[in-house]
Amino acid sequence: VIIGNGGAEFGMRGYVTAYNADTGKQKWRFYTAPNPKGEPDNAASDKIFAEVANKTWSQTAKKGDWRESGGGGTVWDAIVYDAELDQLYLGVGNGNPWNHGIRSNGEGDNLFLSSIVALKPDTGEYVWHYQTTPGESWDYTATQHIMLADLQIDGAARRVVMQAPKNGFFYVLDAATGKLISAEKFQPVTWASRIDLATGRPVETPGARYPDGARSQQMSGPIGAHNWQPMAWSPREKLVYIPAIASYQAYQDPTDYTFQLGEWNTGQRRRVVSPSQPQPALPMPTPRGELVGWDPVAQKARWRVALPAPWTGGVLATDGGLVFQASGRQFSAYSAASGGRLWTYDTAANAIAPAVTYAIDGTQYVALMVGYGGASAAAGVLPRRPGRLLVFKLDGAVKPPAHPEGPPPPRLDLTLAAPTQGDAERGSLVYRNYCNTCHSGGIYFPNLARSPVILETATFRAVVLDGALAAGGMAGFRRFFDENETEDLRAYLLWRARTDPAPPPAPPSAGHAQ
Repeated sequence: VIIGNGGAEFGMRGYVTAYNADTGKQKWRFYTAPNPKGEPDNAASDKIFAEVANKTWSQTAKKGDWRESGGGGTVWDAIVYDAELDQLYLGVGNGNPWNHGIRSNGEGDNLFLSSIVALKPDTGEYVWHYQTTPGESWDYTATQHIMLADLQIDGAARRVVMQAPKNGFFYVLDAATGKLISAEKFQPVTWASRIDLATGRPVETPGARYPDGARSQQMSGPIGAHNWQPMAWSPREKLVYIPAIASYQAYQDPTDYTFQLGEWNTGQRRRVVSPSQPQPALPMPTPRGELVGWDPVAQKARWRVALPAPWTGGVLATDGGLVFQASGRQFSAYSAASGGRLWTYDTAANAIAPAVTYAIDGTQYVALMVGYGGASAAAGVLPRRPGRLLVFKLDGAVKPPAHPEGPPPPRLDLTLAAPTQGDAERGSLVYRNYCNTCHSGGIYFPNLARSPVILETATFRAVVLDGALAAGGMAGFRRFFDENETEDLRAYLLWRARTDPAPPPAPPSAGHAQ
């Protein structure tokens, strides 16, 4: 059993561990960031770090650098075994903090961040690596899906590794050696103009690294041009189907930075709306979703389909020449060859999962889980509804009942709010540092400015400080801030409850096929 870890922004050092499936005994471990103490780990990664990787990190200790934060490089998604070559491929994540100038004093490539690393599966021994984003500074993970294929390239059969990571380039590598074969943009990106095939390195654009406090607006942002939603591959069409996103982010050095446990440590200047700044400092263009039929040999799109929601679903390709994908509440089947939409079903609830297909007694089924669609740009666009598994077959005659409604969003009667002596402006800083990533249309919910918990001081403290809802995933934060800061936070959320626009009305729940 081979597994990685996550949580780079919270102070993790990345590693992958192999365990004996029968006994649970650890067999080997490979670290993807250096030992902060400069010591060997007695791990499979010791040799390559001593010979190559350690020297790619700054050796001058500074406040907030990788020695304090762990460096990141967590392997939270792609781990792929190649039975033909008996190799294991790891997709390695972003640095901690994101900001290369803080993390490593702006020095070195910082191996093995944002890299594909090949290992021997029985021992964890290093074989090769390819780094997609040297000196990573934008949260450009290379954890996205790694696909193996046998392609005809320049008249020769090649065993290849393919990836479409966050940075917006589609990479084709020789699976045996890691040598770069080709790389082209599958989405518009501004941080680099191209990949130099001779060196394998990106040609960065001026200002991409937001030097000297300058603000740098980049495509892609940390959401990435492709995130964790699965790609698909059609051996018949020789196309990779990418659930792509056009996303944006303004990057800027912070006025001051200190690594803090419990915070989302990015090394970026982070802003939230507050009484002194009621509007975002720099409005971002609206992200948009796209399904791309990508030819990895020609390194160009054969077709593109604009999608109704920016946070797109995973993709399923079938031998019947179809590609299935959900976007928002629209579940569609496309022609694998042309991208033409052949069928659409209104799921009545958000979906971001990939569909799966299977057969029973000669009948093929396609199944999709729907309900929330609960990450980032999708969160809050549609109301949360109970999860439902939808299963389809040709000539299916069942009409499902209306999708059950989830609980309505709470409507706060602010006349019931206990008076607060907290300072909303100071509370905005607590919110920015500890709450914003998860609770303001981010990865998780609820939106705290709509929560009835903020109406009463003792209840709010019980949840936020003491972990009254820990069983549901909301840990207590008493080790990070005190009662006074908690009341400042409550004051800020009450201000947000008074000033935030009302949520959009929920669409009807009944779905239908077209």
